[in-house]
Amino acid sequence: YGLTETSPILTLNTPTNFKDDAAGIPLPGVEITIHNPNTEGTGEVYAKGPNVMLGYYKNPAATAEVFDGEWFKTGDIGFMDRDGFLHISGRKKNVIISKRGKNVFPEEIEDVLNRSPFILESLVYGEEDAKLDEIIASQIVVDAEALIEYSEKTGKQITNELIHSIISEEIKKANKQLSSYKQIRKFVIRDQEFQKT
Repeated sequence: YGLTETSPILTLNTPTNFKDDAAGIPLPGVEITIHNPNTEGTGEVYAKGPNVMLGYYKNPAATAEVFDGEWFKTGDIGFMDRDGFLHISGRKKNVIISKRGKNVFPEEIEDVLNRSPFILESLVYGEEDAKLDEIIASQIVVDAEALIEYSEKTGKQITNELIHSIISEEIKKANKQLSSYKQIRKFVIRDQEFQKT
């Protein structure tokens, strides 16, 4: 894990010290701290070390925005576990703040959704709801190959109703892994993949 401004690595999973769901442990000489952590220990990832840039070329204003003293503000949200591994939850600028003040990181929910064999990709966002204030919603791109395989295995014809039913079940499974304030309350199935940049 790292950024261009950190030349480009801050943390690393090694073959002998590895966690699937982590960004790794800090490189020698690199320090990571979690700034202003919430009750779960999640906050903005700050870093310092000899590999961190000194500043943006001829742009002191931009440099001042990304430094807090000698700490570089990555703009990523994460936490350190007991073993010293960094876990990234999402980007600070992408956070959804619920009406009750809870932070929801779309990337965290997308990671859970995208583990489904029927979901090719997803996009999570906050949406206003007349009854529930703000809800978590998602756009889903279905994995067509997985649907074809399912249809061949079960003999069921692929219809919009079948697709909706399968995705609804997959969302229920994902919601069981999420805190109540992070659960998806609405979804839309897209017929095209998201545009990539």
